[in-house]
Amino acid sequence: MTKLAKLVVWSLLPFGLLIFLIAPFSSHSIRQGVSAVQILAGPDEMWFFIEVGHVVGRSDLLASPRSWVLDHHQEVLVVSESGAIRRIPIAVPEGMTRGVMFHPNIIHIFRIGNDTYLFEDFSMNTHRSLYQWRNNHFALLPLDESESLLKKHSLNIVGPDDDTVNENQLAEGWSNVFKDTGYLFESTFKWKGHRFELAIINRSENISLQLRRLDQPWTADLITFDGTLKTLSRSELDTLWERFERHQKGHPR
Repeated sequence: MTKLAKLVVWSLLPFGLLIFLIAPFSSHSIRQGVSAVQILAGPDEMWFFIEVGHVVGRSDLLASPRSWVLDHHQEVLVVSESGAIRRIPIAVPEGMTRGVMFHPNIIHIFRIGNDTYLFEDFSMNTHRSLYQWRNNHFALLPLDESESLLKKHSLNIVGPDDDTVNENQLAEGWSNVFKDTGYLFESTFKWKGHRFELAIINRSENISLQLRRLDQPWTADLITFDGTLKTLSRSELDTLWERFERHQKGHPR
């Protein structure tokens, strides 16, 4: 072994020893949490597309990824100006292990005329896709049909966003007024001249996503779920990771 090799080994030894000592005592965990929210607002009502998932976290110092979201539960909540709520549980399309996610980085929900669409931008493994809302789920459109529709409405260059959708007068009074992850970095938005705020409320073991109208004293719990933090063993973590990878392969494209 050369002098340089010996120096590298001795310099890394304390770090390796630290990982060896910490690893057996590290804990992995799972809990439910809001993973994404998008709001499509129209002349008379708002449609909240909400996604709740089990967030799995592993404490290994060199783990990648350190956390991921598993088992999504999705709902649409139709909210009127007075605060009345109508719920639409989102079904998983036939032949798929999960529905399309609502993550704001690659997903944009928008309207063309009377139809609601979800645009999923391309990634390393998938072509960009367009879905159409049908009763209780987003149905994937054939690739040639989705590309033709985007081109027809001049949305094919960079994909749809609110600027191009509104500029082309496609939405007829509808607009995507809010989209964020469950961290809610930007928690306020406006609709029909009113200011609203979203907030995560912790009540003992239950967690709620709450909507507040700031110019009037009313609030509404949009969705409530069990937020208990549970510790996982290494074998349980490995099982969940295998399930996550299977779900990823269940993506339609």
